[in-house]
Amino acid sequence: MKKIIALLLVLATTFLVSCGSEFSEMEDVLNELNSFEYEAPSSSSNNTSSETTSSGSMKLTFLGDCLVSTYKGGETKGTFNWYAKNYPATYFFEKVYDTLSADDYTIANCETVLTDRTLTPRNKGTGSRVFWFYGPSANAKIFTAGSVEVTGVVNNHMKDYGQAGYEDTLAALKKENLIIGDYNKPVYLEKNGIKAAIMFVNLWSLGDADTIIANMKKLDADTDYKIIYFHGGVEATNYPEQWKVNACRKLIDSGANFVIGMHPHVLQPMEEYNGGVIVYSLGNFLFGGNTAPVKNTIMYQVELKKGSFTHNAIPCQVYSGSRNNWQPCYPETESSRQKTLDLLVMTDKRYSGSPSSNTSSETPSDTSSPSSSGSSSETPSDTSSPSSSGSSSETPSTAPSDTPSTTPSETPPPTTPESAEE
Repeated sequence: MKKIIALLLVLATTFLVSCGSEFSEMEDVLNELNSFEYEAPSSSSNNTSSETTSSGSMKLTFLGDCLVSTYKGGETKGTFNWYAKNYPATYFFEKVYDTLSADDYTIANCETVLTDRTLTPRNKGTGSRVFWFYGPSANAKIFTAGSVEVTGVVNNHMKDYGQAGYEDTLAALKKENLIIGDYNKPVYLEKNGIKAAIMFVNLWSLGDADTIIANMKKLDADTDYKIIYFHGGVEATNYPEQWKVNACRKLIDSGANFVIGMHPHVLQPMEEYNGGVIVYSLGNFLFGGNTAPVKNTIMYQVELKKGSFTHNAIPCQVYSGSRNNWQPCYPETESSRQKTLDLLVMTDKRYSGSPSSNTSSETPSDTSSPSSSGSSSETPSDTSSPSSSGSSSETPSTAPSDTPSTTPSETPPPTTPESAEE
């Protein structure tokens, strides 16, 4: 047996030498891709078995806001809805499909109404920062064509067109056999003996965190990992408010393994905290509501095992070129990639107090400006040259007249069980 092992080692060494520079280049690429990968213990596993499965794991990928529609359902040439009618459903996620198709489950937030009816928009008041979005039910195919298996529907746009629009959206997603994450209805995912529960929630205050914690205690006892996938916070700021930091850390302290946020429409830091991980905002991912939204985003991946996990932030862009072509992609340049990674750095000195020190969801106690490490990538005026994959035919030549020119914004709704879905 020892002779056989020695022979195999010789052959392996010969193979590595013959690979030469090709092997070195491959190693560099892998090291680069995993530069934000860590390993940490699972802090709140409810599985009491002492057995571990070294080969058993489950890989999940989390995406930010996916608004697969257009302002008030517009279909002007070049808008998202126009692309959805004139391009195959595979178009939208094709540049990141290699990653999404290689995991066990991809989880996205569906932040829009999908309906084939003409519905009356609900009254949300007036002003330049109030928006309604919807697209045809066929747009649900974009998720399945992109290898997305789970869609959350807990956000402030799900009832833009009332209860009827909300129900039509659920029907459209169900028709595509998507797993739906709704308010107070956790999704359980299982693979290779690993069980994870994902709670889809709104988070606008510490009071909301208390409600989430109470519901987290109702999860199945055999759940290995508890994941909070939330919508909330102040828009267009690259640093979370003090209350949100307190709330997210409180969720980890209360047993959550991951707390992953959306809604600000921009990327915010991630931090390892008390055995868990917080991503304060993933930013946008596939965003039909704006022709020039902030580009920086990530695909956040976790690989779960019994008693341990690894996690990985994969830098991405919401689109390539200078105008939204409704097609997320990997960074076009090393500089843009690094700017994205810089935005993930958490500076604890910006925050103070315990999880009970601030209960306001409207007035953040920390008003300092975003860190300078990523300032140039935080504005919609990123005009880096298009990559070869983003031809001119994929970029709208004019700004659609029925698409807002600024990032959509809206005052958070009241946090009652019904309106929390809005």
